[in-house]
Amino acid sequence: KKGYTYNVGRFLNRLLGIAPEIQNRLFEIFVHILDDLVQKARIEGNLDIGIVDLKANVVELQGTPKTVYVDETSGASTVLFTFILDRGVSWELANTKLNEKQKAELVSSGDPFYKSKRQWKLVSSGDGFYKSKWQWLGKHRVILAFE
Repeated sequence: KKGYTYNVGRFLNRLLGIAPEIQNRLFEIFVHILDDLVQKARIEGNLDIGIVDLKANVVELQGTPKTVYVDETSGASTVLFTFILDRGVSWELANTKLNEKQKAELVSSGDPFYKSKRQWKLVSSGDGFYKSKWQWLGKHRVILAFE
């Protein structure tokens, strides 16, 4: 029927007439699908999360800014800036820091991430590098940790 096409309020009110168990299941399915779509968009680099602060050790402009849209009425333009962010240290510097730490302390005691084992796992015994079990933007993260 005409008028029913985009009436979200009416749809949500109709859901209230369904048994709570079915409502909960429908919501679980919706959330699961939404999570999958957001994860896919993140991996593909298509997720628009709005305005964010860029936090990194080094922020570089990649290429030249591109005008992607110009409003006909006002003449206002939308410009795309692409940046390269460096949020960590080089592998060489991390290895150097680890070697210096190991030379300074011949015996390391304990596991600095013992309480966080569900999120991080040891890459190799006692070396200080930890690899995330979960991926973020399609990649595992590796950190160098010292006590």
